[in-house]
Amino acid sequence: MGELWNPLTGKETVFEWVKRAKKANRQEEQNKRKESQKLRKIITKFKMGKKLRGSELSFLARVAPELYVKVQKIVKQRKAMEMRLKNAKSKEEAADIVSGAMRNALNNEEMDEFEKISLTNQLREAYKEFMECDSYKSLPSDDLEAKKEEISLLSIGEREEVVEEGISYDSSGGEREDKVRSLWNIDVAL
Repeated sequence: MGELWNPLTGKETVFEWVKRAKKANRQEEQNKRKESQKLRKIITKFKMGKKLRGSELSFLARVAPELYVKVQKIVKQRKAMEMRLKNAKSKEEAADIVSGAMRNALNNEEMDEFEKISLTNQLREAYKEFMECDSYKSLPSDDLEAKKEEISLLSIGEREEVVEEGISYDSSGGEREDKVRSLWNIDVAL
């Protein structure tokens, strides 16, 4: 009864079987600890606003599918905001886009703490990356400057159409201050 296998006899002893089973259990526990550590690192990275690599997303989908769904939802929201930032006409508009998105995230009662923290940090990081790119640096600082640039880039034919709508230009191509103010309801000096 004590012998199950022995290399000499072809049977394993109970002692050897228990020893092998304990070793397999230790290996399994070690693998679970490594997996748990890796999961914590990925979650921390994401919560800090950093993008996850494909291998990290695959690991997350395999190990924590419910968390993976939340991460994918947040990634989509980040990408949507990044697209809106690319279409911003001024630095002021870009800041408004980010603050609105963050306000919506924080006020969303359907999100849990992980989602709120992750989303706000993801949005913050996306904005930080956007501010470092050349397209952001070339944007006018506020909406008024953006509108002035837009008018200055109009062709002569387009300017004539705008004149018909109530804006007149002097011979140098500049717009009359009072007409521009009334068109955009802006009460600041050009």
